[in-house]
Amino acid sequence: MIWLPAFGRVMKDFIELVRVISWPVVAAAALAAFYGPLAEFLKELAKRATKISAFRFEVEFPALAEAQLTPLTAEIRELRPAKEFSSSVMALLDQLRVEGPMDYAVIDLGDGTKWLTSRLFIFAVLLQRLRELRCLVFVATTSKDLPRRFVGTATPDKVRWALSQQFPWPERAFAKAYQETVESLPEPQAFIRSTSGALDSWPTTQLIQHFLEHIQSKEFHSGWIAMSQSGLWEQADWIDRACLESHFGDVLRRSWVTASADRSRSDVVQSILRCNDQFVALLEPSERFVSLVDQRSIVEQMVAPE
Repeated sequence: MIWLPAFGRVMKDFIELVRVISWPVVAAAALAAFYGPLAEFLKELAKRATKISAFRFEVEFPALAEAQLTPLTAEIRELRPAKEFSSSVMALLDQLRVEGPMDYAVIDLGDGTKWLTSRLFIFAVLLQRLRELRCLVFVATTSKDLPRRFVGTATPDKVRWALSQQFPWPERAFAKAYQETVESLPEPQAFIRSTSGALDSWPTTQLIQHFLEHIQSKEFHSGWIAMSQSGLWEQADWIDRACLESHFGDVLRRSWVTASADRSRSDVVQSILRCNDQFVALLEPSERFVSLVDQRSIVEQMVAPE
């Protein structure tokens, strides 16, 4: 029959296609299924290796990108009444929404009077939704001579749920604020702009305002923070290093590696692989935070086919 040769050619092309794509598919599936055991194996290998190049450890460990969020951080962190939350931040929120995923943001606790639990909560929630924030890095600058001393890391969702476990009010206030924001939008306007749940800048601004309204009061409440010259009180605690460690416990990860100029790349890679966390901080000998590394990216490089 005439169609038999054509059918044979189609089958031959199909088999060749399967052969070509089978290796990447199998490799990806194997890496996903065995990442944990494989990472442990490579860590043990790194402990025993004396010459890293003999085990294909010639890998890059590019630091993740730190988000430059000074205007937004200052706007959210500043202790002010909800009605005074500036709408000028909408331009910055627009920029954040379109620039793509974000690796990590640094939270500088300073001397313990820079961040409130309430502001950290809403910051973590919004940045994960707006920019798919992967990690928060906590540092403490207590003097000019000791800037950005490393405290620990935590993912935004862990920060949110750890705070919600300690204090039920942030989640309740956020739920009410979110409902009010959504109900204020005209039908049938779409308000979710990404698969991470990002909102447009105006609804985001409204969400922050509503959230603050629900945790601020003109009446004094024990344990609340006084807002100077406004006559208002906010339901929150100041966060210093001791407070952070108390509230987050095991959620706060402390994997770090010294990345001084006198250490070889291979030595640093070995140290990163010995850590027990995905995100590893690179520090100066003074414990000043320099950058963040994703341990998983190193493992993926090491098992990648030639």
